[in-house]
Amino acid sequence: MSQITGKTVYILGAGASHHTGAPLLKDFLVAARNIRESKRDLKYKDSFDRTFEWIDSLRGSSYYVDFDLDNLEHVFSLAEMCKQLNIRDGELHSSDLRYLILETLDNRCK
Repeated sequence: MSQITGKTVYILGAGASHHTGAPLLKDFLVAARNIRESKRDLKYKDSFDRTFEWIDSLRGSSYYVDFDLDNLEHVFSLAEMCKQLNIRDGELHSSDLRYLILETLDNRCK
């Protein structure tokens, strides 16, 4: 049997971590916004601010393109596309989103 080594994170879908307080994909960004608004001592506050500023700047586009800016999976896909296509600040959006996910899970999971 082959063994997986290295820095690998497994994300199980279908709410596998929901019982620990982790938000579902459809609620994740709402939970992250609530954390941002309720906590002043966030370690990655700048990442939260930049991520939500970026998401809010895309809201006008979502009228013309079918994507859900409140769904983490859709936003993460956009950030990764920006990064891979070398779109301005793509690397920053991707990195900031990862920090937002990390800190949201850290704050929500028991």
